[in-house]
Amino acid sequence: MSGTIWAVVQIERRYGVDALSRIVAVEGVDGYFAGPVDLALSLGLPAMGLPAIGHDSDTRHWPAIKGILDATLKTGRMACINCSSVEDVRRRMQGGVQFISLQSDADQLMAGGRKLTAELMGVGPPPAVSSHN
Repeated sequence: MSGTIWAVVQIERRYGVDALSRIVAVEGVDGYFAGPVDLALSLGLPAMGLPAIGHDSDTRHWPAIKGILDATLKTGRMACINCSSVEDVRRRMQGGVQFISLQSDADQLMAGGRKLTAELMGVGPPPAVSSHN
């Protein structure tokens, strides 16, 4: 690592995957971040509905993500990725990924909103208000 400041290159497009060997050869880079959602979009896949970021079952997406992570780990640099769930974090850590973000801020905000809405639905309807004439 280059001290307290890290230089991390984000790879989130098909052309980045195509140029991977040249990208990981760049000196002075501390790590490479696989951007799963934008990469899915660049491969023509939907961003929503992926079973997990890193869409392991898709024959285009998972090999691209794995290629980024493997190429990074071979260089001895920091492999980075965004995960969609705690289980996804566990899998990526077991695979040697050293820097993990969990969901986007929008995903976390929406999850919190869904949780609060479900809690409110459990409260029941408000009491009836009687009118005094």
